[in-house]
Amino acid sequence: MAKTDSFIEEAYRELEKLSADERAKLEYEARERAIRDYNSQMSSALRLGEQKGEHAALKHVIEKMIKKGKSREEIAELLDLDLNEMTALTEEEKNK
Repeated sequence: MAKTDSFIEEAYRELEKLSADERAKLEYEARERAIRDYNSQMSSALRLGEQKGEHAALKHVIEKMIKKGKSREEIAELLDLDLNEMTALTEEEKNK
């Protein structure tokens, strides 16, 4: 517990120094904002990539099932998709 108190005391002294120097405080806040923005952008990009991967996998499965002779209605039911959603997924590829 004594070590924790010394760490807290040291951190408090460091914060006092930062508060005393307004420019350092503003720079620190700008760095923190930049880090949060970067992390937010990376998280968003990851979600978008995952979504694109899922769509690509679904399209691949749909195409294979169509080649095997399954109807669009059967495929939609098997994949638990709305027929319009499934059609939109397959039409996306044709429009590219």
